[in-house]
Amino acid sequence: TTPDGTKRYEISTATADLNGVRVAEEKALEITTQLRLNTFNWEMYGVKPKPKPQHRTMGEIKADFEENYWRDRPKSRKKLNTYKANYQAYLKKIPDSDRFNDKNIDKWIRSTDPDSYARDTLIKLIKKLAKQEGIEIKSYSCKPTPKPRILPTDREIELTFSLLPEDIAWSFGMIATYGLRTQEVFIGIEKHLDFFTSSDNEFHKFKVDEDNKTGERLVYPLQPEWVERFDLLNPKRFPSNATKYESKVDKLGKELIKHGFKNEAYSLRHRYAIRAHELGIAIDDVARWMGHNVEEHVRSYQKYMDAST
Repeated sequence: TTPDGTKRYEISTATADLNGVRVAEEKALEITTQLRLNTFNWEMYGVKPKPKPQHRTMGEIKADFEENYWRDRPKSRKKLNTYKANYQAYLKKIPDSDRFNDKNIDKWIRSTDPDSYARDTLIKLIKKLAKQEGIEIKSYSCKPTPKPRILPTDREIELTFSLLPEDIAWSFGMIATYGLRTQEVFIGIEKHLDFFTSSDNEFHKFKVDEDNKTGERLVYPLQPEWVERFDLLNPKRFPSNATKYESKVDKLGKELIKHGFKNEAYSLRHRYAIRAHELGIAIDDVARWMGHNVEEHVRSYQKYMDAST
Protein backbone atom coordinates (compact mmCIF):
# COMPACT_ATOMS: atom_id res chain seq x y z
CA THR A 1 0.00 0.00 0.00
CA THR A 2 1.36 3.40 -0.98
CA PRO A 3 1.49 6.42 1.40
CA ASP A 4 -1.69 7.88 -0.18
CA GLY A 5 -3.61 4.68 0.65
CA THR A 6 -3.73 3.17 -2.84
CA LYS A 7 -2.55 -0.35 -3.58
CA ARG A 8 0.23 -1.20 -6.00
CA TYR A 9 0.14 -4.45 -7.96
CA GLU A 10 2.86 -6.04 -10.08
CA ILE A 11 1.69 -7.25 -13.49
CA SER A 12 3.66 -10.12 -14.97
CA THR A 13 3.63 -9.74 -18.77
CA ALA A 14 6.80 -11.32 -20.16
CA THR A 15 9.92 -13.35 -19.53
CA ALA A 16 12.98 -11.85 -17.80
CA ASP A 17 15.12 -11.31 -20.91
CA LEU A 18 15.73 -8.67 -23.58
CA ASN A 19 12.67 -9.69 -25.58
CA GLY A 20 10.61 -9.57 -22.36
CA VAL A 21 11.72 -5.99 -21.75
CA ARG A 22 10.38 -4.99 -25.18
CA VAL A 23 7.07 -6.71 -24.47
CA ALA A 24 6.83 -5.01 -21.07
CA GLU A 25 7.48 -1.59 -22.62
CA GLU A 26 4.71 -2.17 -25.17
CA LYS A 27 2.33 -3.29 -22.41
CA ALA A 28 3.22 -0.22 -20.31
CA LEU A 29 2.33 2.06 -23.25
CA GLU A 30 -0.92 0.18 -23.77
CA ILE A 31 -1.90 0.51 -20.08
CA THR A 32 -0.95 4.21 -20.07
CA THR A 33 -3.28 4.80 -23.01
CA GLN A 34 -6.09 2.88 -21.31
CA LEU A 35 -5.66 4.93 -18.14
CA ARG A 36 -5.81 8.20 -20.10
CA LEU A 37 -8.98 7.04 -21.89
CA ASN A 38 -10.46 5.67 -18.64
CA THR A 39 -10.85 2.24 -20.21
CA PHE A 40 -8.42 0.32 -17.98
CA ASN A 41 -9.94 -2.77 -16.36
CA TRP A 42 -8.16 -4.61 -13.53
CA GLU A 43 -10.15 -7.77 -14.17
CA MET A 44 -8.02 -8.35 -17.30
CA TYR A 45 -5.16 -8.99 -14.84
CA GLY A 46 -7.01 -11.14 -12.31
CA VAL A 47 -7.78 -8.37 -9.81
CA LYS A 48 -11.47 -8.05 -9.02
CA PRO A 49 -12.25 -4.53 -7.81
CA LYS A 50 -14.75 -4.03 -4.99
CA PRO A 51 -18.04 -2.32 -5.80
CA LYS A 52 -18.08 1.32 -4.80
CA PRO A 53 -18.75 1.54 -1.05
CA GLN A 54 -21.82 3.72 -1.37
CA HIS A 55 -23.54 0.98 -3.39
CA ARG A 56 -23.00 -1.68 -0.72
CA THR A 57 -25.26 -2.41 2.19
CA MET A 58 -23.83 -3.07 5.63
CA GLY A 59 -25.06 -6.64 5.30
CA GLU A 60 -22.71 -7.11 2.33
CA ILE A 61 -19.86 -5.36 4.12
CA LYS A 62 -20.31 -7.45 7.27
CA ALA A 63 -20.39 -10.64 5.21
CA ASP A 64 -17.05 -9.70 3.63
CA PHE A 65 -15.61 -8.91 7.06
CA GLU A 66 -16.58 -12.33 8.41
CA GLU A 67 -15.21 -14.09 5.33
CA ASN A 68 -11.90 -12.21 5.58
CA TYR A 69 -11.68 -12.86 9.34
CA TRP A 70 -11.88 -16.64 8.93
CA ARG A 71 -9.75 -16.86 5.82
CA ASP A 72 -6.54 -17.60 7.74
CA ARG A 73 -7.97 -18.77 11.08
CA PRO A 74 -9.12 -22.22 12.15
CA LYS A 75 -12.65 -22.28 13.52
CA SER A 76 -11.68 -23.73 16.86
CA ARG A 77 -14.04 -23.35 19.82
CA LYS A 78 -11.66 -20.84 21.36
CA LYS A 79 -11.51 -18.65 18.25
CA LEU A 80 -15.25 -18.93 17.65
CA ASN A 81 -15.85 -17.62 21.18
CA THR A 82 -13.43 -14.74 20.56
CA TYR A 83 -15.23 -13.81 17.34
CA LYS A 84 -18.62 -14.07 19.03
CA ALA A 85 -17.60 -11.84 21.95
CA ASN A 86 -15.52 -9.24 20.11
CA TYR A 87 -17.27 -9.00 16.74
CA GLN A 88 -20.50 -10.91 16.24
CA ALA A 89 -22.31 -9.32 19.17
CA TYR A 90 -21.42 -5.85 17.88
CA LEU A 91 -22.00 -6.54 14.20
CA LYS A 92 -25.62 -7.21 15.21
CA LYS A 93 -25.89 -3.57 16.32
CA ILE A 94 -25.37 -2.52 12.69
CA PRO A 95 -28.54 -3.10 10.58
CA ASP A 96 -27.92 -5.03 7.35
CA SER A 97 -29.92 -2.56 5.29
CA ASP A 98 -27.98 0.52 6.47
CA ARG A 99 -25.34 2.30 4.37
CA PHE A 100 -21.89 3.24 5.57
CA ASN A 101 -22.21 6.97 6.24
CA ASP A 102 -21.67 9.40 9.11
CA LYS A 103 -25.36 9.64 9.98
CA ASN A 104 -25.68 5.89 10.42
CA ILE A 105 -22.37 5.58 12.25
CA ASP A 106 -23.57 8.13 14.79
CA LYS A 107 -26.79 6.13 15.20
CA TRP A 108 -24.92 2.84 15.75
CA ILE A 109 -22.62 4.38 18.34
CA ARG A 110 -25.53 6.00 20.21
CA SER A 111 -27.08 2.53 20.59
CA THR A 112 -24.43 1.83 23.24
CA ASP A 113 -23.94 3.47 26.62
CA PRO A 114 -21.51 6.43 26.83
CA ASP A 115 -18.05 5.65 28.23
CA SER A 116 -18.76 1.91 28.08
CA TYR A 117 -16.62 -0.97 26.90
CA ALA A 118 -19.42 -1.82 24.47
CA ARG A 119 -19.13 1.61 22.81
CA ASP A 120 -15.34 1.38 22.68
CA THR A 121 -15.50 -2.09 21.09
CA LEU A 122 -18.12 -0.99 18.55
CA ILE A 123 -16.04 2.04 17.50
CA LYS A 124 -12.99 -0.18 16.98
CA LEU A 125 -15.10 -2.51 14.84
CA ILE A 126 -16.48 0.37 12.76
CA LYS A 127 -12.92 1.53 12.10
CA LYS A 128 -11.99 -1.98 10.91
CA LEU A 129 -14.97 -2.02 8.56
CA ALA A 130 -14.05 1.43 7.24
CA LYS A 131 -10.49 0.31 6.58
CA GLN A 132 -11.77 -2.77 4.76
CA GLU A 133 -13.93 -0.59 2.51
CA GLY A 134 -11.36 2.15 2.00
CA ILE A 135 -13.71 4.72 3.54
CA GLU A 136 -12.57 7.72 5.55
CA ILE A 137 -14.76 8.39 8.58
CA LYS A 138 -14.79 10.97 11.35
CA SER A 139 -12.49 10.49 14.32
CA TYR A 140 -14.49 8.59 16.91
CA SER A 141 -13.15 7.69 20.34
CA CYS A 142 -14.33 6.38 23.67
CA LYS A 143 -12.52 5.99 26.95
CA PRO A 144 -14.42 3.35 28.92
CA THR A 145 -15.09 3.99 32.60
CA PRO A 146 -14.80 0.66 34.44
CA LYS A 147 -17.75 -0.19 36.63
CA PRO A 148 -16.79 -1.15 40.18
CA ARG A 149 -17.06 -4.89 40.75
CA ILE A 150 -18.12 -5.92 44.25
CA LEU A 151 -16.45 -9.18 45.17
CA PRO A 152 -17.98 -11.79 47.49
CA THR A 153 -16.21 -12.63 50.72
CA ASP A 154 -15.13 -16.20 51.39
CA ARG A 155 -17.83 -16.42 54.04
CA GLU A 156 -20.48 -15.41 51.48
CA ILE A 157 -19.12 -18.03 49.08
CA GLU A 158 -19.41 -20.74 51.74
CA LEU A 159 -22.93 -19.64 52.64
CA THR A 160 -24.04 -19.61 48.99
CA PHE A 161 -22.58 -23.08 48.45
CA SER A 162 -24.66 -24.41 51.34
CA LEU A 163 -27.87 -23.00 49.82
CA LEU A 164 -27.39 -24.34 46.28
CA PRO A 165 -28.71 -27.67 44.98
CA GLU A 166 -25.94 -30.28 44.99
CA ASP A 167 -25.52 -30.44 41.20
CA ILE A 168 -25.26 -26.65 40.92
CA ALA A 169 -23.13 -26.28 44.07
CA TRP A 170 -20.32 -28.46 42.73
CA SER A 171 -19.71 -26.22 39.68
CA PHE A 172 -19.96 -23.13 41.90
CA GLY A 173 -17.42 -24.61 44.31
CA MET A 174 -14.98 -25.42 41.49
CA ILE A 175 -15.10 -21.87 40.12
CA ALA A 176 -14.59 -20.38 43.59
CA THR A 177 -11.82 -22.77 44.66
CA TYR A 178 -9.80 -22.70 41.43
CA GLY A 179 -10.60 -19.22 40.06
CA LEU A 180 -11.86 -20.68 36.80
CA ARG A 181 -13.91 -19.26 33.98
CA THR A 182 -17.20 -21.12 34.01
CA GLN A 183 -16.67 -22.94 30.72
CA GLU A 184 -13.24 -24.11 31.91
CA VAL A 185 -14.97 -26.21 34.56
CA PHE A 186 -17.25 -27.95 32.06
CA ILE A 187 -14.53 -28.59 29.47
CA GLY A 188 -11.82 -29.53 31.95
CA ILE A 189 -13.88 -32.03 33.88
CA GLU A 190 -15.09 -33.60 30.63
CA LYS A 191 -11.58 -34.06 29.25
CA HIS A 192 -9.37 -34.34 32.34
CA LEU A 193 -11.54 -35.98 35.00
CA ASP A 194 -9.13 -38.88 35.58
CA PHE A 195 -6.25 -36.49 36.19
CA PHE A 196 -8.25 -34.38 38.64
CA THR A 197 -9.52 -37.27 40.75
CA SER A 198 -6.32 -39.36 40.64
CA SER A 199 -4.71 -40.23 43.98
CA ASP A 200 -1.39 -39.31 42.35
CA ASN A 201 -2.55 -35.72 41.79
CA GLU A 202 -0.66 -34.01 44.59
CA PHE A 203 -2.32 -30.83 45.92
CA HIS A 204 -5.47 -31.63 43.85
CA LYS A 205 -4.44 -29.54 40.84
CA PHE A 206 -7.02 -28.91 38.11
CA LYS A 207 -6.05 -29.05 34.43
CA VAL A 208 -7.57 -26.39 32.20
CA ASP A 209 -7.87 -27.63 28.63
CA GLU A 210 -5.90 -25.97 25.84
CA ASP A 211 -9.12 -25.09 23.98
CA ASN A 212 -9.84 -22.17 26.29
CA LYS A 213 -9.18 -18.44 26.26
CA THR A 214 -5.74 -18.61 27.89
CA GLY A 215 -4.75 -22.15 26.90
CA GLU A 216 -3.75 -25.20 28.93
CA ARG A 217 -2.51 -24.72 32.46
CA LEU A 218 -2.50 -26.32 35.91
CA VAL A 219 -4.38 -24.55 38.70
CA TYR A 220 -3.97 -24.94 42.45
CA PRO A 221 -6.91 -24.71 44.88
CA LEU A 222 -7.32 -21.67 47.14
CA GLN A 223 -8.63 -22.28 49.82
CA PRO A 224 -7.18 -25.82 49.72
CA GLU A 225 -9.57 -27.03 52.44
CA TRP A 226 -12.52 -26.24 50.16
CA VAL A 227 -11.64 -29.29 48.04
CA GLU A 228 -12.83 -31.48 50.89
CA ARG A 229 -15.45 -29.13 52.32
CA PHE A 230 -17.16 -28.76 48.93
CA ASP A 231 -16.59 -32.46 48.05
CA LEU A 232 -14.98 -31.42 44.77
CA LEU A 233 -13.28 -34.77 44.11
CA ASN A 234 -16.75 -36.25 43.59
CA PRO A 235 -17.93 -34.34 40.50
CA LYS A 236 -21.66 -33.77 40.08
CA ARG A 237 -23.18 -33.65 36.62
CA PHE A 238 -24.42 -30.17 35.79
CA PRO A 239 -28.20 -30.31 35.25
CA SER A 240 -28.31 -29.39 31.57
CA ASN A 241 -28.63 -31.35 28.33
CA ALA A 242 -27.25 -28.46 26.30
CA THR A 243 -24.49 -29.41 23.86
CA LYS A 244 -22.96 -25.93 23.86
CA TYR A 245 -20.86 -24.93 26.84
CA GLU A 246 -22.10 -21.35 26.50
CA SER A 247 -25.66 -22.52 27.23
CA LYS A 248 -24.46 -24.17 30.44
CA VAL A 249 -22.62 -20.99 31.42
CA ASP A 250 -25.83 -18.97 30.96
CA LYS A 251 -27.86 -21.47 32.97
CA LEU A 252 -25.40 -21.45 35.87
CA GLY A 253 -25.55 -17.66 36.01
CA LYS A 254 -29.35 -17.73 36.17
CA GLU A 255 -29.32 -20.43 38.84
CA LEU A 256 -26.97 -18.40 41.04
CA ILE A 257 -29.25 -15.36 40.80
CA LYS A 258 -32.26 -17.56 41.53
CA HIS A 259 -30.63 -18.79 44.74
CA GLY A 260 -29.66 -15.35 45.99
CA PHE A 261 -26.01 -14.97 44.89
CA LYS A 262 -25.67 -11.25 44.31
CA ASN A 263 -22.50 -11.37 42.18
CA GLU A 264 -21.64 -12.64 38.71
CA ALA A 265 -20.01 -16.07 38.59
CA TYR A 266 -16.95 -14.31 37.14
CA SER A 267 -16.51 -12.42 40.43
CA LEU A 268 -15.40 -15.75 41.95
CA ARG A 269 -12.38 -15.69 39.64
CA HIS A 270 -11.55 -12.17 40.80
CA ARG A 271 -11.90 -13.25 44.40
CA TYR A 272 -9.45 -16.11 43.75
CA ALA A 273 -6.83 -13.59 42.58
CA ILE A 274 -7.31 -11.43 45.67
CA ARG A 275 -7.33 -14.46 47.98
CA ALA A 276 -3.94 -15.46 46.57
CA HIS A 277 -2.65 -11.96 47.35
CA GLU A 278 -4.01 -12.16 50.89
CA LEU A 279 -2.33 -15.55 51.37
CA GLY A 280 1.02 -14.12 50.24
CA ILE A 281 1.41 -16.32 47.16
CA ALA A 282 3.97 -15.06 44.63
CA ILE A 283 2.27 -12.99 41.96
CA ASP A 284 4.04 -14.75 39.06
CA ASP A 285 2.71 -18.11 40.30
CA VAL A 286 -0.86 -16.85 40.59
CA ALA A 287 -0.69 -15.17 37.18
CA ARG A 288 0.47 -18.45 35.63
CA TRP A 289 -2.31 -20.42 37.33
CA MET A 290 -4.88 -17.95 35.99
CA GLY A 291 -3.41 -17.92 32.48
CA HIS A 292 -1.99 -14.38 32.59
CA ASN A 293 1.39 -12.78 32.31
CA VAL A 294 2.33 -10.73 35.38
CA GLU A 295 1.68 -7.37 33.70
CA GLU A 296 -1.84 -8.37 32.67
CA HIS A 297 -2.53 -9.84 36.10
CA VAL A 298 -1.50 -6.65 37.90
CA ARG A 299 -3.50 -4.49 35.49
CA SER A 300 -6.64 -6.57 36.09
CA TYR A 301 -6.45 -7.01 39.85
CA GLN A 302 -4.21 -4.32 41.38
CA LYS A 303 -7.12 -2.11 42.44
CA TYR A 304 -8.63 -5.03 44.35
CA MET A 305 -5.26 -5.94 45.88
CA ASP A 306 -4.83 -2.37 47.12
CA ALA A 307 -8.30 -2.42 48.65
CA SER A 308 -7.62 -5.68 50.48
CA THR A 309 -4.27 -4.58 51.93
